[in-house]
Amino acid sequence: MSLHEKVILVTGAAGNLGQHTVRVCLQERAKVYAAVRKPAELQSLVEIMPNPDNLKGGVYDLGRSDETDRMVEDAALVFGALHAVINLVGGWAGGHPITETSDVTFDQMMALNVKTAWNVSRSAMRALGEEGGGAIVNVGAIWAHRMQGIEGTSAYVISKAAVLALNQSLAAEGRALEVRANAVAPGSMVPAGERSSDPKNAHLVPPEAVARAMAYLCSEGASSVTGTVIELPGG
Repeated sequence: MSLHEKVILVTGAAGNLGQHTVRVCLQERAKVYAAVRKPAELQSLVEIMPNPDNLKGGVYDLGRSDETDRMVEDAALVFGALHAVINLVGGWAGGHPITETSDVTFDQMMALNVKTAWNVSRSAMRALGEEGGGAIVNVGAIWAHRMQGIEGTSAYVISKAAVLALNQSLAAEGRALEVRANAVAPGSMVPAGERSSDPKNAHLVPPEAVARAMAYLCSEGASSVTGTVIELPGG
């Protein structure tokens, strides 16, 4: 896999999965534009990443479509092109059955997972279409892809199922624009600061494995792949 000279926009870049994704892309010689929530998060990324000269970024509110439009424009302006968008912004809430899940929790999951994916994907489709093509990668969840009900996670699973449905629409509409749309569907991932080699994490998914799957979907090796969901269930 090589991402040499590709310009990749990564949202949610300061999170656990975001940091692994930025690192993998930089290791594969891509130029990365990192979208974060606070200026300090971008500075922290620059300090810990390889090839920091190939890492730029900015602060955006992805719940607003004007902000996601500005974000993709900034990424293309800084590096002179835009080839792929990896959208990692999202969140999880659960622990309660449907009968005890509040409207606040449901609305939060739809806003964090669905609205941001919609805004980023729509802005990315426009920008990549104008660039002559590219790749969009979104993040679902294995439970949503397999349509398995997991107790206490209804709002989260519904929101991630919506993201996967969105991804299929992107793939269908993107063909005319040479824009590929794919998704990953991981299970529970190893938390930040912990190691996948720890026996207690044996059943969890290493974030680096998810990052590498997404980087592959942005590479030339996946140039004919669209509308696909890569499952990473863990042990």
